Amino acid sequence: MTLRTMVTAGALSAAALATALTDTAHADITTPSLITCQTATLFGNYSPGSGHSDPITTLKAGTRVGFRYETGDSANVLWYQDSVWGFVQRSCVAVGAG
Repeated sequence: MTLRTMVTAGALSAAALATALTDTAHADITTPSLITCQTATLFGNYSPGSGHSDPITTLKAGTRVGFRYETGDSANVLWYQDSVWGFVQRSCVAVGAG
């Protein structure tokens, strides 16, 4: 049974879920995806209404990321190269293409 199946079925307690997430490979909690814009800024924080803050780095087209969810016009992604979570413009992510 995959982690996603267990979470959907409600088969994990909160403590078990926290442990599973720390022990699980990225592929189990993200969808491999690609950056499609020529450049896309990876931000550390996103606040609805005020937008992005705390730029981390600039990702180039073709960079592999793990897509987790979207918030309005932003996508929460994992930058695989440095294992860093952040937000990029949703229009710059081809979900499932990575």
